[in-house]
Order: sequence, then C-alpha cells, then structure tokens
Amino acid sequence: MERIESQNQYPWESPACHRVKNSGGWYYTAVKLAGALYLVVLGVGIMRGSIAADALPAIAGKSPRRAFVESVAVEAFNPKTALFYLAFLPQFVDPAAAAPLPLQFLALGIVVNLAFSAADLVAVLLTAALLSRLRRTRTAQRIARLIGGSIMIGLGLRLATERE
Repeated sequence: MERIESQNQYPWESPACHRVKNSGGWYYTAVKLAGALYLVVLGVGIMRGSIAADALPAIAGKSPRRAFVESVAVEAFNPKTALFYLAFLPQFVDPAAAAPLPLQFLALGIVVNLAFSAADLVAVLLTAALLSRLRRTRTAQRIARLIGGSIMIGLGLRLATERE
C-alpha cells in the first residue's frame, strides 16, 4: 500500500478525499452530481408536500437546565469560540489600565457572552412565534414548503454547476 502525502486545503480532509477531489476523475464528478440530485429530489419532495412534518422523527424535549448545560459544553469545547476570543478581545484590553489583564479579559468575555445570549434569545423567541403562526394556516405551510424546497433545489443546482 502506497503512502499518500497530501497538501490538503482543509485540515479535516483525508488524503484519499484530497486525491479524489484533485484528480479530476469521473468519480468525483459522479459523487458530486449524485449529491446534487439528492438535494433536488429532497427539494421537490418538500415542495410537493410528500415529505410530511408528521413523518419526521419526533425530537424529545429537554429541560431548560439540560439545554443550558449542553450549550455551555458545546461552546466551551468549540475551537472557533476560542479563536474568536483570541482574535477579538485583545484589541480592547489596555495593559496600562488599572485593572489587571485577566480581569479585563473576564469582563469583556462576560459582556460579549451577554450580548450573544441576548441575540440568541431574541432569535429563539421570534422563531417560536413564527412557527406557531405557520402551523395555524395551510397557506403559510405551503409557502414555507415552497421556500424550503426552493432552497434545497437551489443548493443542488449550485452544487451541480460548481466548477471545483
């Protein structure tokens, strides 16, 4: 078995995937077109209403405490969150200030988290209100299906026509 050395564009890309993607072979095109066709079929199914909301698996509710603990754990172990704080917060810290640097970072981190939490809360409340209205009328459900299906079809067409 030959060893594959790879100059991957993305760190999560395996050497085999990199080789298939960059070989220009028919198999990459076939997999890409199959994925595009799948998205289009899903979009048409959503638009026609053949994929009913009742047919989807039910999602079990979580207690507010469990949801909070899980969201904190996800954000705490998300490397993008750490990179954001490392890139964003230092520009607002003043080494000449009276407060020590760790305290400044902590205060700024709390402010940023409160702002993000407020934005998340507004998004959740608006989404809940919108969904409750959409569930009441057939016209709204039909419009939501048309929009959702169109998005899926558009993604499939974009994937199919993408050069790389």
